[in-house]
Amino acid sequence: DTIIESSTGNTGFALSTIGILKGYKVLIYETMPGKAGGEKMRMMHNVGAEVRLIEPDDIEGLQDRSIAGSEVELPGRQLCLDDEKAHPGVWWARQFSNEDNVRAHYRTAQEILDQTGGKIDIFIQSIGTGGSLVAIAEVLKKECPGVKIIGIQPASSKEHWTPGMDFPSTEIKGGIVARMLKQPELIDELVMTTDAEAREIAHRLWKEEGLYCGISSGANVHYALEEARRAQGKLTIVTLLNDHMDRYLTEEHYVT
Repeated sequence: DTIIESSTGNTGFALSTIGILKGYKVLIYETMPGKAGGEKMRMMHNVGAEVRLIEPDDIEGLQDRSIAGSEVELPGRQLCLDDEKAHPGVWWARQFSNEDNVRAHYRTAQEILDQTGGKIDIFIQSIGTGGSLVAIAEVLKKECPGVKIIGIQPASSKEHWTPGMDFPSTEIKGGIVARMLKQPELIDELVMTTDAEAREIAHRLWKEEGLYCGISSGANVHYALEEARRAQGKLTIVTLLNDHMDRYLTEEHYVT
């Protein structure tokens, strides 16, 4: 009767909303207090979730850099695993390894194909849990011969991933990302984007396009523009606007 998750905030809010609609208790281990901003925590509280704050060991070192959720969520994931084993009725959503995370985005991929007529040259997406990137890459690789798939990491991530690398997978680490990296034919390129680059484009999206998107959306569009500048001739480049800026008013950081 209780849903639990370790989250920097976005998945935590989604699960909190499901909990209030379906009548479940929700416990979120918030892994970035003081870094990801207070908006997400207040949103989770407002829909009835219990939020427990965890400060990573190197919280001071995180204050001025972008963040990969896979780095900072590990302590919370361990607590989720322990809770699930100790308490019947507790279900850990496992956003980082739950295959429903991938399956949900097969529909996203179909929407992209419908809107582009199946003519796509490059698809770009921040990695995060890997769910949307893996699902869309799998579909586009089948339907669009020659499509280039690019995944984005925060530039200051401790782990620099490359397609085909051996990535450890345990009960609290790996999951969808490990599966993605073990398929070198799936992702053609993994690149880095800085806080400053993502933030600049997020601000431009508001001011020039009227799109009040968050920082990971800025990262996606930043690299889409980089690819467009390098293009020889016309290309169809697709990316996603993942989030809303009202979740990043206190702290503007590229958090995946």
